[in-house]
Amino acid sequence: MKQHLFLTGEIQVGKTTLIQKFLCTLGLIPGGFQTYFGPDRLEPEHYLYLCPAWEMPVFDVAHRLAFFQPGVPPQAFDRQFETRGVSYIEDASRPWPLKIFDECGFLEQSAPAFQKAIITALDQKTPVLGVLKQTGRPSWLDQISSHPEVERILVTPDNRDRLLPVLLQRVRDGWLDRPVSL
Repeated sequence: MKQHLFLTGEIQVGKTTLIQKFLCTLGLIPGGFQTYFGPDRLEPEHYLYLCPAWEMPVFDVAHRLAFFQPGVPPQAFDRQFETRGVSYIEDASRPWPLKIFDECGFLEQSAPAFQKAIITALDQKTPVLGVLKQTGRPSWLDQISSHPEVERILVTPDNRDRLLPVLLQRVRDGWLDRPVSL
């Protein structure tokens, strides 16, 4: 059994929802990070935010990760990846049973410290449950996909409702280092 699992699939297929259901079912507080859109997501101009996986989403300037506007590629705030993002990945303030990396994608292509922190975390023992953006071209994400301890799981509309039991079975089989009651 591989140490780290990364969900991949089309946009809005339910990858993050699956992670949230998994965490709620187990009652786990994870380390790592989460990205999320704000209440303005349906507006033409909107932001993507970043916060620790163990906190509730915050929609303020300090947590903005990228700016989206029509007809222009998203503007990533590399400093956020390189400071906040790295600190959330490397946080060792608690013995996390699991780290969440939601999501690894193209926005961080100009954030080498963030990329390195991700790869370094994959060389450690704490299990990672992440989301990996699908790609058809070479990118830094290939380092995650090809890591010997990473297993990718494709999430589709047809299988997404059947994957929670699959993840829970991994826990029963000893995937997490610490005992968790189911």
